Amino acid sequence: MTLIRKLAFAACVAFAPSTVLAAPIAVGTYDALDYNGKRSVWTPGGNPTTHSKSFVTGNKASALWSFNPGSKFIYTGSKARLKGTATNTGQSNLSFDFDLKFNVKKTGNTPYCQQAGAGSMHNCATTKAGIDPSDWTYFSLTSAIFTGAAGSHMEGLTYSLVSNPKHAPQAGEAANALDTTGTGFSMWFNWTVSGQATSPFANLYDFNRSGKGDINIDLEIDPNGGGVVPLPAAGWMLLAGIGGLAAAGRRRKKA
Repeated sequence: MTLIRKLAFAACVAFAPSTVLAAPIAVGTYDALDYNGKRSVWTPGGNPTTHSKSFVTGNKASALWSFNPGSKFIYTGSKARLKGTATNTGQSNLSFDFDLKFNVKKTGNTPYCQQAGAGSMHNCATTKAGIDPSDWTYFSLTSAIFTGAAGSHMEGLTYSLVSNPKHAPQAGEAANALDTTGTGFSMWFNWTVSGQATSPFANLYDFNRSGKGDINIDLEIDPNGGGVVPLPAAGWMLLAGIGGLAAAGRRRKKA
């Protein structure tokens, strides 16, 4: 086997799409997208153990929220910011603006997986997808607030968030705890109401005082945001380059 063929074979193994590689999140600006096109934020209600409730109940309000187009995740290498607007999946008149700021957290981090096959303890090592979280980036939450969007039925309402102490926010390849494909982000939080709704439609709902929730999103490089090509894509580019070298070598032999 020639050196070119050996390199091409090694690249095929290293960057095979059937394996979820350990890859850190690249510095850049990302579009923050709903997990699997379904939702980004979950605020579960009716938990008999914790007695937690969804942010909002009544008038078709759901516990699920979808990120609006234009929501962004910006990572600098030492800090990150998640900013945009989310709309309720059951009641489109409910929207909130969110602004979360993070510092990179170097120690004391435990990866969290809940994809299919992860088991009851959500252990990444037990996932059938072969997830390797050894190169994920973790964060500490420095500030976070959800504010009822102007003109929505929850205008004026504000929620203060703190990160769940058991699991640090995480980002990287397959770091979206619900999705095994591509770059993702997950965080788990506790929330409390810190400001009351002023909308004339507020009486249609119950705005609960506290609870728990999570964010699970897919991240795609914003082509206009100065993002860096993630590692798996760079790997396929390397493979393409090696293939080009091999083709050039064959042409020279024929000549």
